[in-house]
Amino acid sequence: MVKRPTEVTQLVFVNAETRYADRNGKAIALSDLHAGDTVYIREKRDSGGSIAIEIRKGPMTLDERRKRYLHTKE
Repeated sequence: MVKRPTEVTQLVFVNAETRYADRNGKAIALSDLHAGDTVYIREKRDSGGSIAIEIRKGPMTLDERRKRYLHTKE
């Protein structure tokens, strides 16, 4: 279960093809993720729900917020 920035929770499934990485892109294991961690998830959705393709663990920095939510052109 993950919580989106909108505070809405969503069930996201993982499978053997899901890739996990730390903030620098180094591979980690699913067991390295814990409740409360900030993660970025690339997912594919279908009628059965959402399946994570990639999960990247990392903090929500000011630069990351600008890139993802302000869509400013520099």
